[in-house]
Amino acid sequence: QFSFSQEQVRSKKEIEKLLADAGNAFFNLEVDKSLKLSKIALNDAHSLKDNALMAKAYNIIGLNFEEFYDVDKGLNYYNKALYHANLTDNDSIKDWVNNNIGSVYSYRKNDFKKSIEYYKKALYYSEQIKDSIEIMYTRLNICSAYFATHNYNDGVKYLNSVKKFIVTSDQLEAKMSMCTLYGSYFSFKNDDQKAEAFFNEAIRLGKQ
Repeated sequence: QFSFSQEQVRSKKEIEKLLADAGNAFFNLEVDKSLKLSKIALNDAHSLKDNALMAKAYNIIGLNFEEFYDVDKGLNYYNKALYHANLTDNDSIKDWVNNNIGSVYSYRKNDFKKSIEYYKKALYYSEQIKDSIEIMYTRLNICSAYFATHNYNDGVKYLNSVKKFIVTSDQLEAKMSMCTLYGSYFSFKNDDQKAEAFFNEAIRLGKQ
């Protein structure tokens, strides 16, 4: 339950700082702190009627609920975040929230058709802002969701499109994902030699 008060409303800059601290607390597994800070930020964002800040706050609350408490409540907060994000011209926020919703459907609910739908929306926004890292991870997500439905032919197109970027990047997690996905693809193609080579490379990167 959130109450929206007009007292002691912080500035946009102060609310952004609260949200940054809430995000850091989430990544440090300090869930109580993250929720407390994001709720304060949400309260003030409502007072300012700032849709971008409300979307960010709801997104962080959604992350906490999805990860630690209740997936369905997390999805509910993501949908609130998406509603406010869509009232802005901020494509970064739209990208983040659509990606998070896509991941809920992919990893929590096994509804891959729906996850692909949200991932493709996220991809559109990440391409609008030319965010190479976001484009890369979103294309990997789409590929993974297609592979989960045994649609390897559509999935591998997204994988191939980011291969060169991943190989030359310093994104270790992306390289592991790429090798695992190629391992799955070549297993599907009954090319055991290539599949094993990619899986072994994924293991090597994992140990690294």
